[in-house]
Amino acid sequence: MGDNTAKNYIIACDLDGVLANTVKQTLRNIEEEKAIKKTNDDIKHYDLTIDLGLPQDYIMAAFRKAWREYEKIEPVDPNIPYILNKLREKSKIYIVTSSVGDDKEIIGWLKKNNIVYDKIIHVKSDNEKLDVEADVFIEDNPNLAVELKNAGKFVIMLKQPWNVEFGNNGIAFAMDWNELFNKINEKLS
Repeated sequence: MGDNTAKNYIIACDLDGVLANTVKQTLRNIEEEKAIKKTNDDIKHYDLTIDLGLPQDYIMAAFRKAWREYEKIEPVDPNIPYILNKLREKSKIYIVTSSVGDDKEIIGWLKKNNIVYDKIIHVKSDNEKLDVEADVFIEDNPNLAVELKNAGKFVIMLKQPWNVEFGNNGIAFAMDWNELFNKINEKLS
């Protein structure tokens, strides 16, 4: 006998910085080319141009390279596959991203890391996430988190060095995926 309860809840999960540690791989790519040695902890702004002093198009090219070599990208948290499996028992998981990774690379990465999902929504810009119907949004972009909250969406921001100084502005913060899991369960129960 299967569980026939309808999956009513939709969890919209960002990709870069929430599931995939693309910043770490991008910083490695930049270090190889420019000898600028930085770690995730050195990145204090969502806009990497501020902390790296490099042009936006250069940084985007380094992100693009990271996705072309997606097998090198680590998950943000080793518990993600287990937690998403648990959440998927009662919810639909949408990966909602404006990543520079192409769909083939993103799907390859998700598969390699055993990450379950029901749908990928690849938007051209972060603002398009405002049009996605979901019960919970998991984000690391502090500016977008505020926009989502102001649009009446429930947002949990996964704590990253680039959103710490942002303050919470009434937005729920999670230190890691275990805390995120507990906050989502609170919200959905």
